[in-house]
Amino acid sequence: MTGTNARINRDPMNAAMTALREKLATDLQTCEGLIYSIRSKTMETYEVDGQGIRTYTTQRRLSDHERMAENLRETIALVDALVKLPI
Repeated sequence: MTGTNARINRDPMNAAMTALREKLATDLQTCEGLIYSIRSKTMETYEVDGQGIRTYTTQRRLSDHERMAENLRETIALVDALVKLPI
């Protein structure tokens, strides 16, 4: 496909990729906000066992969110690269 036909067929793909990228960017912002809250000690996380005893999981959650943020950044970069691919 060349010219106008290629552009017309590609538009739905670009729209889908743009929507996906926006969703990933929103998730990344949320994740970075949680990382900031944990690091600044404004938020702590814990689990409660069956007897009501709290086990703080803040450091483990920080690691989880840092890993998730990195994965989101990599996925956003891949989406950006796919959008730039020629047909």
